[in-house]
Amino acid sequence: MFLYFDTDKSGWCVDSSDVMFDVVVVGAGPIGLVLSNYLGKFGVKTLLVEKNSSTVSEPRAVSIDDESLRAIQGINLAETVIGSLMPDYGSCYQSPTGSVFAKVSPNTREYGYPRRNGVHQDVLEKQLKDGLEQYSNVETWFNHQLTSFSEVEDGVELSLQSADGQVKSVKCRYLCASDGASSFIRKTLNVVMEGDTYGENWLIIDIENTKDTFRDTRVFCDPSRPGISLPGPKGTRRFEFMLLKGETNEEVLAEENVRKLLRDHGPDEHAVIRRKTVYTFHARVARDWKHGRIALLGDAAHLTPPFAGQGMNSGVRDSHNYAWKLAQVALGRLGPKILDTYPVERKPHAQSLVDMAVKMGHVMMPLSKPTAFFTRLFFRALAIYPPAQSYITQMKYKPKPRFNEGFFVPDGHKLRNTIVGRMFIQPMVESSQAPTQKQLLDNFLSDGFTLLSYSTTPETLLKRVNGKFVDTLKVDSVCITPKSVLLSAEDNPRSQLRDINGDIEKTLKAYGECVLLLRPDRYVAAVFTPESVERVNREVDTLVEATW
Repeated sequence: MFLYFDTDKSGWCVDSSDVMFDVVVVGAGPIGLVLSNYLGKFGVKTLLVEKNSSTVSEPRAVSIDDESLRAIQGINLAETVIGSLMPDYGSCYQSPTGSVFAKVSPNTREYGYPRRNGVHQDVLEKQLKDGLEQYSNVETWFNHQLTSFSEVEDGVELSLQSADGQVKSVKCRYLCASDGASSFIRKTLNVVMEGDTYGENWLIIDIENTKDTFRDTRVFCDPSRPGISLPGPKGTRRFEFMLLKGETNEEVLAEENVRKLLRDHGPDEHAVIRRKTVYTFHARVARDWKHGRIALLGDAAHLTPPFAGQGMNSGVRDSHNYAWKLAQVALGRLGPKILDTYPVERKPHAQSLVDMAVKMGHVMMPLSKPTAFFTRLFFRALAIYPPAQSYITQMKYKPKPRFNEGFFVPDGHKLRNTIVGRMFIQPMVESSQAPTQKQLLDNFLSDGFTLLSYSTTPETLLKRVNGKFVDTLKVDSVCITPKSVLLSAEDNPRSQLRDINGDIEKTLKAYGECVLLLRPDRYVAAVFTPESVERVNREVDTLVEATW
């Protein structure tokens, strides 16, 4: 017997099925593991299903960005994961002669972490899997394959087959497909993947104990053989080389060929090779991300060329976005229509990152010597104009995490200037209760919605607006002062935070003193002052009502 809140019936119900879950997640890669950790933390009864006997044992994804690390911070695993990364590296784009014509070296930490970090997917997956052990409400079934599923009036019924041939029937209220590029769920739903597949395959080589001491990525923009050399944690390195016309997989995977490529591109000819394989790169996005009670996440929803290192990271964003919405529905705080905002918010941003990767591929894979020459000339010309050069070096070309539509209240500012619908920054702050301990902002935020009051007297500002929001959001509150304010624990019964470096002041320059409504995924849902609070509250109330 299982007691659950049915949003369709607006009440608690009893299910008599043998096995009943709020959510079943299929696929225990990084996306399914992050999603399951969030659902575990939110208290949602969850089953994670994986057809293999364990998480992967190969490197696979080798780059994790600041947004993904912030998402991992939200499940209390940031310190664990960071300890096994190679943090904060850049890229150098080289001509066929080895000269560098463009550099990418971002030094900002807008969301609290370096923008580019080396990672081993196998290590990351184990860390995320271990993180699930703290949640009694999450079960993990490895060696179980989904063989069929069907939507019913109040959920989804699934048939799972274990490695020994035993068939189990499971029912859930919502099904999440994080089952990869060849998603069984997506194919069963007949969801079309739109976009392109690259005509050229790529050879991937992962080595150990590299002798190359260069810390940044080398991008070999050579028409005769485009390639990449990426540094990794603990002395590892990845090489990627494009197959040339007429070459077969067998030819390029041959030991002699692999060793020659390593010899021609650095000092690692005799390195230990951990993995070598040939990949086909795709730039494709699913037409539909949600089908009734079923949602696609990660590679099941979008396939990104690796040139921008955004494949896994885009999937983590999916999980971060969808998890809190599932939890709000499962706990009866918001209606099931909130889940419809998942594809509305995530699909355009994922598509923009696919497009960015394709454009970067054009730079990395020049089709001819003239094309390569003019590309290098263009990037060198950027050095004449510092703002243009900064656009490249600081990765400002990377599409911002922002939504044009979704669960938020527009504030009237132009799209390029508004902070509503954007991920809020995560600066270092200090607390009036522990002024010597500087921490990232999210460490002081709850797992739910937060009213963030920013003012020289944030407590007073908060009192003027608090209590005017719908109870279903379960809003917490945090007070932050500008850099110039001296915090005093004696004068404040509750802890206040101080914007140490003035980052929040810069972000809110067009707003001044105000209160932000932050969503659980740290996106800004609304901005208001005491004068506008009643209007904004009505619009937030309308948003909430629209979810039912």
